Amino acid sequence: MITLLIVLIGISALLILSILIQIQRRSIDSTFGGQGSKPTFGSPSSTDFIEKLTWGLIVLFIFMHYHGYVY
Repeated sequence: MITLLIVLIGISALLILSILIQIQRRSIDSTFGGQGSKPTFGSPSSTDFIEKLTWGLIVLFIFMHYHGYVY
């Protein structure tokens, strides 16, 4: 049970960081007059990777949370 709690805390921390990175990228784009879908700095595929990482972490968090209640 403690291991599950530690894993959920780790996933939560990574999820918070990935969301903050997405918010930071979008605010930089709008500050310099760019469009929200195109990143000003870095490659366009990095935004896709971070978005996929965020969704993957969300699914993993929900699965692990549900798994903790089953056992």
